[in-house]
Amino acid sequence: MIAAGGDTAISPDNIDTSRDYLMVQEDGTTQSRAVMASKGRDGSIWRFDLNNDFAATRIVQLNPPGRDNIPVAPGIWESSGIIDSSGIFGRGSWLFDVQAHPPTTMPFPNTVEDGQLLLLRRVRSDEDDEDEDEDEDDCENNRRDSHR
Repeated sequence: MIAAGGDTAISPDNIDTSRDYLMVQEDGTTQSRAVMASKGRDGSIWRFDLNNDFAATRIVQLNPPGRDNIPVAPGIWESSGIIDSSGIFGRGSWLFDVQAHPPTTMPFPNTVEDGQLLLLRRVRSDEDDEDEDEDEDDCENNRRDSHR
C-alpha cells in the first residue's frame, strides 16, 4: 500500500476494523520478502486511524528467530487472523496469531509448525480516561433513551 507517496503496509493480507481503526496485517510473499529485507524489517501489523485521515502507524513487528534460534529471513513468519476483541478485553484490544513457518522447527511431533495466539492491548493514557467517561455518558444516555 502506498498512501500519498508514503510507504505503509507491504502485501496487505488480513484486516479488521473497530470504531477507531483499520488494522492491516502484512503477508510475506516471494515479492514482498525482498521489499521487507530492503527496508530492514519484518512482517508487521499496521493501524490506520479512521478519525485522523487514515494516518498509518506500524504498531507490531515480528521478531524471529524463535525458540530454536534458526535464522529466519524477513517475511517468512507472518501474523494472521486479526480480530477486534474490544467486546471481550476492552476498547482497543485485538487478537491475532503468529505463524512461525519453516525453517523454524515444529514444536512437537505431529504438528505442522510453531505459532502463538496473542492479545494486543493499547497503552492507556489520560485521554483514554476522558474517552471512557464519554463512552459511559453515551451508554447512560442510550439507556435513558431506550426507556422512554
